[in-house]
Amino acid sequence: MKRYELELEERGPVLYKGLQRDINAAIDRGVKHLKGLAQEDGSYKPHGKYDVGTTALAMLTLCACGVPRTDPVVEAGLNYVFARSPRKTYERAVALMAIEQAYTPPGESHRSRAAELRRDLPDNRRRHCAGLAAALERDAIAPGAWAYQAHPGGRYIVHPDSSNTQYAVLGLRAAARMDIPVKVQTWEGVVRYFEQVRERKAPRATVSLVREGAVQPTEHRVRAAAGYRYSTTRPHAWASMTSAGIASLAIAREQLLHKRMLPPKLATRIGHLILGGWAWLDRHWAMDRHALHPHGQWYYYYLYSLERAAILDGVKRVGDKDWYREGAAQLLARQKESGSWDDKEKEQITKTCFALLFLRRATAPVVLTR
Repeated sequence: MKRYELELEERGPVLYKGLQRDINAAIDRGVKHLKGLAQEDGSYKPHGKYDVGTTALAMLTLCACGVPRTDPVVEAGLNYVFARSPRKTYERAVALMAIEQAYTPPGESHRSRAAELRRDLPDNRRRHCAGLAAALERDAIAPGAWAYQAHPGGRYIVHPDSSNTQYAVLGLRAAARMDIPVKVQTWEGVVRYFEQVRERKAPRATVSLVREGAVQPTEHRVRAAAGYRYSTTRPHAWASMTSAGIASLAIAREQLLHKRMLPPKLATRIGHLILGGWAWLDRHWAMDRHALHPHGQWYYYYLYSLERAAILDGVKRVGDKDWYREGAAQLLARQKESGSWDDKEKEQITKTCFALLFLRRATAPVVLTR
């Protein structure tokens, strides 16, 4: 049985003795099930019309869970991804994330600075990734903001949305980690976009955060406990989009700092935007459901969004709420005997991937050093 070093021995409430053992076993069962869903050509049955994206998500998950690039399932899946040139934002982004994860050296420290990262891609594969990143930047509706296309290869709809945008940001961060250049204007545009979709009316609040490496919480007073909306046309925030805002802003701050383009005023502004998001999540905290989503859907998508926000901003606990332990307990209770998190063919791949990425704490933390 593979061991997953998740450091649950850190200070904080432990839900029950043996939690780490059960998490390891759940990951093992999930990985085995996910590998078994691969088709003969290396692909996975698509979720909707996202054929490349579904396969790339599976590859991202397997590699994040420690399955090596040389594994036959991963090798075939990556070949499938590299053989295609997706046009959708989600697919381009997740392909970049999967490739970067597959080429991450096993022993690399999460705290490695951008200048220290090494991704030993063959030249043709690096060119493919550079093309995906360039297409993401080119097809943004505005720098730092992305929307659905009206049809493949066609014009984009008027309003960008926070879901497409957060995935584009994640994909471009993966590109940057492969030493593929991303424009400063793109990262600056990410900040502008999330300022636009931030809730307009929000109360003052205090939020207490325990960050990585700390034992005691730090209390922050925020001018507005403001969450993030799906788009400027939606009236209310919900949990996954607020998590998306936090994660995207943390990435923009990291990348601008690496490029030495983060003046103090902008850094302060981003910090306020992120803290306001945490204050919103604190006020609407829920780990058993997707808080304030208008239809109560996309629960596993929300958990993975929260994982990214917490790791990218270095947050272990929000007040006395331990996001990882609470989320892990929910996922352990919901896993099926098969190892999946849904037995329905349409949903099992995406839900299983999101659950495994959460349990594995797969997101690489930001490094705020020059």
